[in-house]
Amino acid sequence: MTQFEFITVAISIVLALGVSRLLDVFGPALRPDQRSWIHFGWVVHKFFNHLLWWWSLWLLRETRWNLGLFMFEMVGPVVLYLQATALATPSERTRASWEDRFFEIRLPFFAGNLVLVLVILGASHAADIAQEAPLIPLALLGTLALAGLATRDARAHALIVAMALSIQVAGLGGAVFETQAP
Repeated sequence: MTQFEFITVAISIVLALGVSRLLDVFGPALRPDQRSWIHFGWVVHKFFNHLLWWWSLWLLRETRWNLGLFMFEMVGPVVLYLQATALATPSERTRASWEDRFFEIRLPFFAGNLVLVLVILGASHAADIAQEAPLIPLALLGTLALAGLATRDARAHALIVAMALSIQVAGLGGAVFETQAP
């Protein structure tokens, strides 16, 4: 087993746990009596974030690892897992509404998005990856996270999640994690 395989197994386990949490909430989040398109949009977005993060691990195949770099690279998957858990776990107070739950977790959720943007920016430098992270998609995602922190308006959040999904669908989210064949 190579060092890359050894390291990425741990990262992949954390990512798989997050995907599992998100898959658990797909059905309940779409129940007509509880449905919130804002919440469900973020569930879908975070599901694809997990997949893209896993895909991006290939960029690290030539990296010379040490404990500090490993711990830094684990920050993103841990934040994604915490976001998945927050999205997937209704509180006793808001069991009837996923939208209420989303607004309950809104501040740490968007703070997590800012952390992810910073980790992506730092990861390309910390791991000596030749290809740097594209700044435009990251700036857009960071701006959306700041807007999510700043407002509690449901219409604004509907627009924020729609824009975040659009960035991902348009391929800009994937460009952040673009990998090239060896």
